[in-house]
Amino acid sequence: MIECMGIEQMQFFASILGDIVSIFGAHEELIVIEAEVSTVHWERQDDIYCMAPTTPPAIEMPS
Repeated sequence: MIECMGIEQMQFFASILGDIVSIFGAHEELIVIEAEVSTVHWERQDDIYCMAPTTPPAIEMPS
């Protein structure tokens, strides 16, 4: 399973995985993707995105 990837890889992955439903932060620190199987959260760490283990507590997910 892919856990981290570059920004360009993330954009490509998001386009084939599902719909980006939310982007949070001035520098796109968190991206939420609604995939067929589940919702996936990615956190930006410098020039890479890493899969977040859980939903951050400050963010309410749409139902």
